[in-house]
Amino acid sequence: MASRENIPAVVTPLVYLSNGSGLGNRLRALLGYWAMSRCLGSPFYLCWLPNEACDAEFHDLFAPPPFPVIDLGVLRKMASRQKVHVYSANPWCDVIWRSQASPSVDWDRFMAAVRQCRRELRFQRPMVAAAERYSAARDCPARIGIHIRHTDNLAKYRDWSVRSAGRFSPRLVSSPAGFFREMDRLVRRHRLFVSTDSAGMAREVRRRYGDRVAFYPKRFRRLPRSSRPRRSTTVKAAVTEMLLLGKCRTIVGTYYSSFSKMSAILGQRPYREIQGNRSVANPRFTTGTGLLRVTSFHDRRDRRASANRAAIR
Repeated sequence: MASRENIPAVVTPLVYLSNGSGLGNRLRALLGYWAMSRCLGSPFYLCWLPNEACDAEFHDLFAPPPFPVIDLGVLRKMASRQKVHVYSANPWCDVIWRSQASPSVDWDRFMAAVRQCRRELRFQRPMVAAAERYSAARDCPARIGIHIRHTDNLAKYRDWSVRSAGRFSPRLVSSPAGFFREMDRLVRRHRLFVSTDSAGMAREVRRRYGDRVAFYPKRFRRLPRSSRPRRSTTVKAAVTEMLLLGKCRTIVGTYYSSFSKMSAILGQRPYREIQGNRSVANPRFTTGTGLLRVTSFHDRRDRRASANRAAIR
């Protein structure tokens, strides 16, 4: 009879049930749960269910991953036969670490796993190739990437003010005036690549800046009036634009947008954000800490601000 010390421990599988939110929120949670499973030595499974905010199957967007992707039926069978840890919330990785992994895994080890998972996550080759062709033709590495989210998120701000109190600030909501003020400044010296979910915003940007701005060609859907999150474009177009933003020299994003930040994270690009009417370099970012590249956008104003901060210290 084997001694207790020789009996292998039963490792509980970890499943990320990705059945809500849009692409950016799903990606941030996937990296966190996948990294946690690696650190804990638990088998990792993904159950990806399309919804109105992300209406594509996992295999339509991503290359085969190094973990099983299962359907809801398989998940139910697993849960009926053994203990399974199933997570369906979509927080940033640091929230996952604090709430689930911190008693067993130190922060540095966890973040190293998150970065490794980020490197191993691969999109489908046709979308990657489309982004590479477009980037080469429009010289995206020389452009400033702008991401303007301005559709279904507007109806969610009141709800977020209640549900995410302390994390979401209504006064920091990105305003169109703030974006145009920043683009007016940038376009004097730089060309822009703009990604937006709003057809009206795209028309106004094109009217103002003409051939100084580039857009990835896509079709906009007419959205019904609803408080539920809806996509105004295909998810494949969104993936391609996320990759293109990640090829730009820096990214100017929308406040409280996971899509903006994930574009910078995947592309490892400097990030700034429109908060209210202001453009903020290296915005205070209480979630996703350790993934965004902390560096100033290279213009005179930021260099002066950095010098002033150093002098104050």
